[in-house]
Amino acid sequence: PLGRGKPEGQAWPDWVKAHIAGGDVPPTRVVSDPFPTLHSVAVDPINDRVFVSDPNRHALWSYERLAASTGSEPVTPLTGIRGPATGMMFIAAVTVDPQRQEIYTVDNDIGDRMMVFKYDANGNVKPIRALDVPHQAWGLSINPVRKEIAVSVEGPRQIVIYKQDAQGADAPLRMIRGPKTGLGDPHGVYFDGSHNEIVVANH
Repeated sequence: PLGRGKPEGQAWPDWVKAHIAGGDVPPTRVVSDPFPTLHSVAVDPINDRVFVSDPNRHALWSYERLAASTGSEPVTPLTGIRGPATGMMFIAAVTVDPQRQEIYTVDNDIGDRMMVFKYDANGNVKPIRALDVPHQAWGLSINPVRKEIAVSVEGPRQIVIYKQDAQGADAPLRMIRGPKTGLGDPHGVYFDGSHNEIVVANH
């Protein structure tokens, strides 16, 4: 069996003659879903824009706030951020800063990063900055008064707060975690700047 090493007194199998692929080889064929699966939504009423995350296509789409289909046809997005340069994987959440005209998104699963793009970013573009966040990050919310951003994290059951401009391996300002918090697989998070509160939805 594979994984147990070469049997005593026997030679390794000849993989080439056996026509068994190995190494960095492309797939013989690929089946993929070309349609987006819209997940999280952020509305900017000041600039009349709507932003949605798309985990299936590892993308962020923006639309005019009042855009609508007249029938069953899809609405053409204003912008679509997508491609290997973006660094986006399983996109869980999206939020925006209308004053700075910046889009924030966080990767769940194995991404472990928060990425920031400008409103006019389009195509296979690099983020203007990226922040390493804990594994299984899910939700995002900006407090515009404190210039801080809250990130919900599923497994460790915590809310981690960073400076809004944090990037790279910057440490969080503080975190909310422990049995007294009542957190359990937190997903949705809202950082209320008006009342200085953080509202969390457990999954």
